[in-house]
Amino acid sequence: MIKQMEPLKRNMDKVADQAQSVLETTAEFAEKKAAQAQGQIQSALDQAKETYAELREKDFEAEFSALDGTMRRNFYQSLTIAAGLSLLIGFLLARRPAK
Repeated sequence: MIKQMEPLKRNMDKVADQAQSVLETTAEFAEKKAAQAQGQIQSALDQAKETYAELREKDFEAEFSALDGTMRRNFYQSLTIAAGLSLLIGFLLARRPAK
């Protein structure tokens, strides 16, 4: 009976070795694919950050240009508002009790 088990044991050892080989190959393949995917994700993230920075800069420039245009068109009104706010802040600070 032991002699009959020897071929079965050898076959099981072969199957175990083949399974181990397949597992190692699959792990190596998965590592390569994961590294490749990570590189692609990092590249996409860098590109998204760059695009966001460009859009933010353009948006800031557009807002600043619009504000500048509004202030130039309504110069005296802007000046009056700034002076009024300054007087209000000065008045409030002057009324504050001294410590």
